[in-house]
This record gives sequence, C-alpha cells and structure tokens, in this order.
Amino acid sequence: MFIKQTLIRPGLLWDGRDLADPEFLDSTSATCLSNFLNQRAIALQYTAAELRQIALSHLPSLKERMFNTLLGSTMVDDGQQIDNCSVFDLFDFMDIPLDQSIALGPLSYFKDIDVSVCEEVGNDLPPLFNMVKLEELLTLRKSELVATKRLENPQDLVTFSDEAQIMFNYYFIDNKLKELKAARHKALKSWVHLLLVMIESMAYDESTKIVFVLQTLQNILPRLENCLESPADALELAKLTKALLFSLNLDSDAFKEGDLGQNLSDKLFHVFELSLRAINVVGANGPLKEIFYSVSYRYLTGTSETEIPVSPETESPNGLNNSTRLPGQSYRGLAPIPGLRKPHSTQTVKLAGDRLIDIICDDALVGEQNCRIAALLLLGALVKMAKQENSNYIIESLNRLNFISILVHSIGDLANALQETSREDATVLLSDLYARLALLVHISQTRSGATTVLNSGLFHSILASGLFALDTDLDIDFHDPQALSRHYSLLAAIMRVICCALVSRGLQNEQSLPDLGLKNGVAEQSIVDISDSFMLLMTITRFVDFEEITVQKRPTLRSFT
Repeated sequence: MFIKQTLIRPGLLWDGRDLADPEFLDSTSATCLSNFLNQRAIALQYTAAELRQIALSHLPSLKERMFNTLLGSTMVDDGQQIDNCSVFDLFDFMDIPLDQSIALGPLSYFKDIDVSVCEEVGNDLPPLFNMVKLEELLTLRKSELVATKRLENPQDLVTFSDEAQIMFNYYFIDNKLKELKAARHKALKSWVHLLLVMIESMAYDESTKIVFVLQTLQNILPRLENCLESPADALELAKLTKALLFSLNLDSDAFKEGDLGQNLSDKLFHVFELSLRAINVVGANGPLKEIFYSVSYRYLTGTSETEIPVSPETESPNGLNNSTRLPGQSYRGLAPIPGLRKPHSTQTVKLAGDRLIDIICDDALVGEQNCRIAALLLLGALVKMAKQENSNYIIESLNRLNFISILVHSIGDLANALQETSREDATVLLSDLYARLALLVHISQTRSGATTVLNSGLFHSILASGLFALDTDLDIDFHDPQALSRHYSLLAAIMRVICCALVSRGLQNEQSLPDLGLKNGVAEQSIVDISDSFMLLMTITRFVDFEEITVQKRPTLRSFT
C-alpha cells in the first residue's frame, strides 16, 4: 500500500488543474483533491489499526517489518529491499495552501438577506451551504424586487443578475474551501493517530528512539508554528509533540554524550520556545493551552536535573568550589552541573513578554480544571528554574500580579470549600488544592518568595481555615473511608509550605518568630508538652515498632484434604 501511494508534489494536476490555478476552487479539481485527502485518511487509519493489532498479537518480527515499511523500506518475498514512501512523506498534505481568504463585496440587492437558512450540517463536515436552496432564495429575492417594481429598469435587472451570480459563486467556493480544510484535517488526525500508535508500540533502544523523535519533530514543528491560528490542526500537532516528549527518558545517557543528544537538546529547546509563543497566541483555547503548558513543564522538569560532564581541567587546584582536596583523594573525572541543558531558560521566558506570565496566572486561577492544574504545575517549574539560575524574575512577576497573596489567602477557604463540595467532586478539588500548595512550596524555597508568602499572612490564612482545629473524631465523615487520609495529607502539604518558608527565611531572621509564638520562649513549655504527648501516643499504639512486626500468613492449600 505504501509503495503505491501518490505523493503531493508541485505541478501535480488535479482533474486537469494545478493547485496554483486561480480557478482551482471554482472547478471539479477541488472535489478531486478532497476525495484524495479522504482516501489518504482512510489508508492511514487502516495502517494504524493494523499496527495496533500486530502489537497486541506480540509478533515482534512482523512488527519490525511493519516499522521498516513505515520508515521507508519494505522487504519483499525474495528478500529484496524496496524503497517506498515513508510515513513522513505522507505528511505532504500539510503543505497544501488553504489559508487563502475570500471576501464577498458589498451587494446592494442582497445586503439584508439571511443566507443562514441554506446551511446544512453533514457527517464529518462543517456547515455547508445547500446551493439548491441558495438558488431558490435568490429567485425569491428577485420575485420580491419585481413585485415592488425595483427591477423595472433593464440596467437594474442586469445589476441584480450580476450580484446574484457573484453571491452564488462566493458560497460555492466557500463550500469547496471548507470541504478541503475538513478533508485535510481528517488526514492530519489520521496521520497523528498513526504516529501515536507507533510511539506507543515501538520497542527501540533510546538512541534509535531519539532519531525517530528528531525526525518527527523536524517534520511537524514548522507546520505547528504555521497553524497556531487554526486551533483544530494545532491541537492535533500539539498532542503529538507532547507524546514525543513524554516518550523520552530524559535521564538516559544518550542525552549526555555525542552530537545526537545535543541535537535533540537543541530541538527540545526550540519546542519550549514555540510552546511559550503559542501560549501567547492561542487565546482562550483551554485544551490547546493545557497541552502547551504540559510540554513546557515536561521540558523544564526533564532537563533541570540533567548533568553535564566537566573535565578535570576545569576544576580549581583545590577541587571544586575551592574545597581542599584530602591527601590521597583523586580529582573527579566528571562533575554534575545541573541546568546547562536549558540554555538561558529564564531569559527565554523574559523574551516572551510579561503577558505570558499574566496568561499563565489567569489560567492558574480561573481556567478550566485541567488547564488550571497544568498552569499551576508550569508556574512551579518556572519558579524552580529561576531559582537554579539565580533569577528573581518569576517571583517578581508573580508579586506584580499579587498572585502569591491570592494563593496564600485561598488557604483560608480550604475547609469551607471541602465541606461544600460533594464526595464525587472532592478528588477534583483536592487536585487543584495540592497543585496550589505545591506551587507555594516552590515559591517558599526561594528567599524572596518565602518573604512574600509570610508577609501575605500565611499563618493567618491557616488559622482562618480551621483545618488544624478540626476534631477528627467529630468533624470527619467516616462514611467516606478516604476522608481521614485526605485530611492528614492536606495538613502535611500545608506543613511543607510552612517549613520551606521558615527554612528559606533562615533562623537569623527573627521577624517570623512572633507569628509562631516562639519569641522569648513563651511557647517552649507547650511544645515540650506536645512532644511528650506524641511520644506517649506512639508508645501506646506501638507506632515505632509496627514496621518490625512480622505478620504470619496461613499457607495456601494446594490439595484437597
């Protein structure tokens, strides 16, 4: 099937006309191209279904042959290798120029006519105009004008006929353009689905997978960049980009040696830049922004811990960081330097403009559920990245928007929000709460961020929430077996924020001590009492010894007795 596929090339005629022909859309050539794209989509769908079936059947040799064919080489029965078009060659339909716009000029006789009554919705097609109904509507308009004696002048009748023909041709071409765009999107959706099946079922080693990912990104990124204003097409290519990034093991040694890893690192950085630019462009499209948030998050978290080898010559005579080398201790041949795989990431965010942070913060507060969580996770990764690069840009941007204070104040509403939420929706709400608290942890791990968190009334918000004052014997719904676990998990998440903020501020900064009641040892006796109580409780419940208890299980009977 791949050997016989026709590729779209310049100069290829469609029912006798070239794509560059000005009359292409006003002829049967447009229908010919639409039918071709629909057939291409069906072929790609069949190939994806066949590959999935082969993968589920656990036939490695047949799957390898299938992959070889998809990548451009087929072995026939006599063992001969035959070149065929690859799955990347079949991505040619995205180069078809369909971004032209047509406009209907002012028409004096039809300026108040409502043509929406002629629209019809078909299967897998956008609303199209029924040309028979449109012609009938134009005829009715003519009868109306004749009845009101507005076409008695022969010149007026000629003008009316010309305008009617212009209007008819406009909606005819509009239909053809919509059909072509729908057919191309169908082919794109099928092509992306086939690539997703390939990613899911491939059994390559990491180096071979990197080559495949590089080749795929090389093909799709220019198209993704060009179709950001077409949300449906951009969504499909963005989903594929996300799947490619998440399929890679970014901790693999393949990233740390050779040109292959460096090439992929550069390509992933380009993906990151494109994602930031797309977030600024796509507007209110929540599902599409969610994908770009996830792609950016994957890039930042996957590369932040990457280690770059450093030769011994780069070390100082006394060792790394001017530390003294002990007698008999050799130099380390390789030293980890995290963060160098993300070249100037903070600068990249700056170049994207302040509007980028504004958009992410808006989505983190009032976006759709999945988009909101993805935005919160990305903000956490950005804060962590800025900390690694010794930059205060992200924290300063969040302060400019009063975003940190909003997060801190939201803690005070946690208990009420949980009580007003049904058990079915509690999981969704908690996901959002944990994402917010995780972001506060990242912010509190920076000194300036911790200052803002504490000055925003962290302890007052915690006190207002009443979470630590809940009586677990009375206020927890024991009909829900997960309620107690969720309660303590939430308390632990809040405690992490407190600990990170206080550690970042440092013991030398005593402004936070009065907030905790620790100034001048006022609360010292209370702390001792609590510690003694906890020790007594752990002793009574044998909490410390529990893990050392071996539970004896009855042996399983293997025969009838």
